[in-house]
Amino acid sequence: MGLEVIANAVKVDDGVKYLSMYTLKKYAAPHRDRLSRDLCTEISAMLDKAGLITLPKVLPTYENHWVFVIEKGTALGQAVTLATRVVGISKLGAPTPAGIHQEYPTLTAQVG
Repeated sequence: MGLEVIANAVKVDDGVKYLSMYTLKKYAAPHRDRLSRDLCTEISAMLDKAGLITLPKVLPTYENHWVFVIEKGTALGQAVTLATRVVGISKLGAPTPAGIHQEYPTLTAQVG
């Protein structure tokens, strides 16, 4: 799979890139005709191994949707990782920082 191109593009653009799912599919699985839930899960796993995360975390299966691909080691990548963990803790029913969901109402929708 050609995700090296994506990883390099993200690094060149200071650790973040806004890409269409069509572009991700083109480099990750050019032999596939369309995106499926399984292929999106596979792409996410490969990006994770390359030190990248996506926002939203669950990739859409429509080629015309756009996602952010973020380098994990950057400040933004660490903030997204932290936000993802806060949402996960919240979903488990554990206490989270007071008022976080009121202050950032779209947090759960974007990283959950």
